Amino acid sequence: MLLNLEMKIILGLALCGASYYASTLPERYREEGREQERSAYRKTSDAALIKRDFEFLDVKTKLEAERANRENDRIEHDKKFAQYVADARAGRIHGFSGLRVSRSGLCAPRTEETTGTSGNENQETARLPRALEEGLFGFANDRDEIIADFEAFKQEVRLAGCFATESKP
Repeated sequence: MLLNLEMKIILGLALCGASYYASTLPERYREEGREQERSAYRKTSDAALIKRDFEFLDVKTKLEAERANRENDRIEHDKKFAQYVADARAGRIHGFSGLRVSRSGLCAPRTEETTGTSGNENQETARLPRALEEGLFGFANDRDEIIADFEAFKQEVRLAGCFATESKP
């Protein structure tokens, strides 16, 4: 009988252990499944982050190249403008006798006459003073630079993909 009691206790303990093991078994599998899902999510999110970083690097490279091109264009424009003003001052531009206005709107005294390509032009128009001419050239240059800056800004916005309506290539 003692043996029978020991057997029952052992069998009871074994049954309790087996039921405990069976009850924790699904939780262990659930936790392993959760860990696998987390791992898959980490891999996916890491891949997305790496892809995004490459896209940002690509955009950054394109923007830097665009800014370098813009700076080169600005330097070239400034050289051309300086050369044009120098040529206009020296009279090297064929047919250019300065900026002129109609004499009908001017007072008779204080008009500066310059030699032109035809006598008729000098009789009907008067040349603007040099300081005023250069000021107008400066305004024209400023306008050209503003337009070029705006176009460069638009190009940077396009390269950065800031428009929702544009599709990325």
